[in-house]
Formats: sequence, structure tokens, C-alpha cells
Amino acid sequence: MPRRWYEILAGKDDDKRLNYINLFLLLLPVFLAFFYVFLFGVNGVFGDQWSIVYLFQKVFSGTITVSELFAQHNEHRIFFPLIFMLLLGVITHYNNIVEMYSVVVFLSLSWIILLSGIKELFNNKLMRVTAICIPVTFLIFTWRQCTNMLAGFQITYAFAHTFSLLSLYLVYRFIRSDKRGMRVTYLVLSMAGAVIASFSSAMGLVVWIAGLSMLAADTPEHRRKIGWPAAVWIAGGALSWLLYFINYHGPAVSSRFGGVFNFIDMPFKSAVYFFTLCGGWFTWNTLLSMIAGIVILALFFLSLFFVYGTGRVKENLFWIGTGLFSLFTMAAITAGRYNEGNTQALSSRYVTFSVLMVIAVYVMLADLSVHKPNKLSKSMVLLVLFMIMTSIPVSFFYGSIVGKKDMLQREKDACILYNYRCSDDRSLLELYPLSHAVKHWAGILKRLDYNVFYYKPVCTYNCDKMSIKE
Repeated sequence: MPRRWYEILAGKDDDKRLNYINLFLLLLPVFLAFFYVFLFGVNGVFGDQWSIVYLFQKVFSGTITVSELFAQHNEHRIFFPLIFMLLLGVITHYNNIVEMYSVVVFLSLSWIILLSGIKELFNNKLMRVTAICIPVTFLIFTWRQCTNMLAGFQITYAFAHTFSLLSLYLVYRFIRSDKRGMRVTYLVLSMAGAVIASFSSAMGLVVWIAGLSMLAADTPEHRRKIGWPAAVWIAGGALSWLLYFINYHGPAVSSRFGGVFNFIDMPFKSAVYFFTLCGGWFTWNTLLSMIAGIVILALFFLSLFFVYGTGRVKENLFWIGTGLFSLFTMAAITAGRYNEGNTQALSSRYVTFSVLMVIAVYVMLADLSVHKPNKLSKSMVLLVLFMIMTSIPVSFFYGSIVGKKDMLQREKDACILYNYRCSDDRSLLELYPLSHAVKHWAGILKRLDYNVFYYKPVCTYNCDKMSIKE
């Protein structure tokens, strides 16, 4: 297997019969991601989704304001995803399954961006590109990130993920382009992508730092070209950060922002959380994830060292930026969440961002194996490939278990919501910690004929016993 893989990378294997198999393997994870939503997705409001229900009433009354769209959601500002969710909700009667499919669609867009970067790096050679892209595809659509695929509200993370990658790719195109008109276009569009990412989730803010790192890369060819673009980029990033933190308040300030300073006092706890977070894509086990995180971080810095030493910085700028974006994102999450423990570091919603470092390491090492081959780079890329291959069956196996468990709970919650008027407070507390708020919000959904009141769930509710018949 390794020898065959290296023959493909080196262009020594041009067996066209493998094209169909490769194409099948390339598209399989995409299909399985949509299939995952089909199998386990349930229409029903839960968790963070309750926070936007009242806005639908304002949309129909014409009283919604920009300040309400720009308001904080915990530590995030979700301006652009919120507009998307409201528009989609109006069109679909707030069908949460459509939101879940939208998350997969945005992951598909991220996948296309990554494939474009790989295609350019490996000179459009079909067999070679496909060999690299198959493991990347399995990482992007891993079932380890089940929470993001089975919760419509996670479109906020999908927005930040896709538009951050788009921004970094356009920065890369800007640096590589020699046409002045196209360079300006690439820079403007990359900054627009960064703005959308920034106001989709707090994670999107770090794209400005990653993009600046790419612009400031120490390559002799571009040393004279990055002066004014870097200044423009810094100005755009500073303005976005300033706008983001205007009137910033709430739990993000009292507990999260305090953690930014306090995590230094607990370096061991913070480090364990950080390593676990970086390896969370690998498995659901805390110890194994921490080990995987340490390995990937070590390989990332080694990859940067070898890329710089072999003069392949210019070609790998997109992957350097992608890896740094993931690194900075994991650091920001650690600063705000480390006090919640290592179990929380395994939250599947963060996997969407942690896999980007793995992809960056894998592609950079594959590039070195092709263009600057040596025994060490070959050994490292095989190690990463082995870790990816090991994670695939684990993600499918445990992802299906978690998905089924989540589906059963969501079906029960949908029935409670549909019968909210004859449900007791104890049942309503399963939907949200404030039962009186659930009744109010459920009333809004019923008046608008949204969600479970339009797509009636299949359930039998006994109002006398106040329970769901399983």
C-alpha cells in the first residue's frame, strides 16, 4: 500500500482503471455526510436554536433591527449565519433538517476550496491529486463532528469554517498572482470573506492573524510586494476586531474573558486541554486524543521547518495559513474553555476546526515527499496517513452510535414540543432550562405554523400520564 501510494505521488503509476475507484472513494464521504443527516436528523427546536425563535415573530411584524441581528450570542456575534437561518426558516417553515443539510453543503464548499489548493500544488495531475484528496475528504466529512451535522444552529461554525478557508485561499491567490487587477480583486474578496467569518463565530476572528502570517511570509520573491497589502489587511482586521468588541458583555466577559488571563496560572491543565482539543478529531477517548494532539502539533512545526528549509514556502502558503488558523483557533478555545475540563475538549463541534491542522500537515508532507523527498518526510507523511486511516472506522462506528442516540432524544423532544400545552414543566425542562420561556417560544412557533407544528412529528402523547409512549 505505501509503495503503491508513493508510485502514484511520483507519477509512476498511470493506471487509468484506478480513476473510477479513486473517484468513488473521493465522493463516498460526501454522500455519507448527507446520508448521516438523512438517517439521524430530526426536526425540532433544541439548545441554542431557541435563542432565535422570537426573531421570527419580529421578521413577520417588520420590527427586527440590525442591532438585534448583531447582538451577542454567548461569546459570538452570528450576524451573517443569523440572516441565513432566518431567511431559510421563513422559506422552509423553520425546518431544522434543512439547516443540517446546509451545514453539509458549506462543508462541501470548504472541501472544494481545499481540493483546489491541492490541485494547484500538485500541478493538476489527476492520479496524484486524487491520492492526496481522498484522506482529506474523509477528514472534512468525518462523523466525529456529529454535533455540527445534527444541529442546524451549527451553521454558525460552518460559516466561519468555509469563509475562513475561502479568505485564506484568496490571500494565497493574491500572493501568487502577477496581474495587478486580479491581485486587487483577490485581496478585496479575501477581506470580505474574513469579515463574514469574523461575524459568524468568534473563531472566525483569527483568520485575520493567519492571513497576515501568509502576507508576511519571508519569501524573497514577495518581500517588496507585501507592504501595502499587509497594511490594508491589518487595517481591515483591526476594524473588524474593534467592531466585534463594541459593547461586548455578558458571560463572555465575566467568565470566558477572565479565562484568557487566568489560564496562565494553570499551565498544565491548559496544556492538557489544548492537546486534547487538537487531537479531538482522532477519537472519542481523552487520552488517545491528547496523544494524537501532541503528535500532530509536533508534525506541524516539523513540517514548517522542512518547508522553509527546502524552499517550498511559496508553494505551501495556503497550507501554512490553514494550519495556523487551526492552531490559533484551538488556542483561543483553550483560553476560554479550559476550565470546563478535558471531556469538554472532546466536544465534536470543535472537530470541524481541529481537522484543518491535520490536513495542512498531511498536504505539506505529501508535497515534500514529491518535490523534496527524503526518508524523514516520507516517514512522517506515512505516520499522518496511518492516523487518518485509523480514525476513519472509529468515526463511522461511534458516529453512528452517537447519531442514533441523538435521534431518539430529539424525537422525544419533538413530541414534547408539539404537545407543549399539556406537557408538565419537568418535560419542558428537557427542551430548555426555563419551562415558561419554552411555552412562550412554542406559542410563537405554533402561531406561525413553524417547525413541529407544520411538520407534525410521529408520536403518541398521553396527556393524562404526561409521558411519551416509547
